[in-house]
Amino acid sequence: MKQKKAQGHVEVIISFAMFAGAMIFIFMFINPISRNEESFSISNKVQQALIENISSSIGKVYAVSNESGGCYSVKDYILSYGDNFREIQDSENPRVYVIYFSPLFEKNAPHNSDDCKTHNLTTFSVERVVFYEYIENLKSNYNDQYGSLKTQLGLTNDFSFSVYDLEEVKIEELSVNKSLPMGINIESYELPIRVINKYAEIKSYIIKINAWE
Repeated sequence: MKQKKAQGHVEVIISFAMFAGAMIFIFMFINPISRNEESFSISNKVQQALIENISSSIGKVYAVSNESGGCYSVKDYILSYGDNFREIQDSENPRVYVIYFSPLFEKNAPHNSDDCKTHNLTTFSVERVVFYEYIENLKSNYNDQYGSLKTQLGLTNDFSFSVYDLEEVKIEELSVNKSLPMGINIESYELPIRVINKYAEIKSYIIKINAWE
């Protein structure tokens, strides 16, 4: 009787040891949670580095003139934000203008007049947007000095990127042509972006990023 009880205890101990060993193997060599976190950190780090590189802050204020095509004045903002600004007149309401401020702009505001009194301005706001010319620079640096670019971005992983319009047409001048390596895990990420160019024209695009170790 005692022998059977002892044998039962041994079987329990062996079963527990086998279970514990299996769990250790899963978490050390398989561990899907750990792999998901790793893959997320790779693609997320590349995405953040690229978006930071191609983005910049711009100032924005709306001006409403008292008449269609009338004047406005942003002289009070020039002292604080500089005179690199461009106006965009609302095509549906010619009384309304959006004025964008950025060092990347050349001044172009034909309806701005320091003496204008017949207008109203909204509160000045600042937002961060992607610049078309910055994507062009990123592509140029990618093609000419990829290793230095990775160092500048603080990345150790390899990556590529391409930009598409909302009709899924590739924007060649904003995309790199790099063949993806075979036989390894490649993380892909798509992100909608609002892109402004030096003329203060804004378009919506999609940037597709590939990252791998």
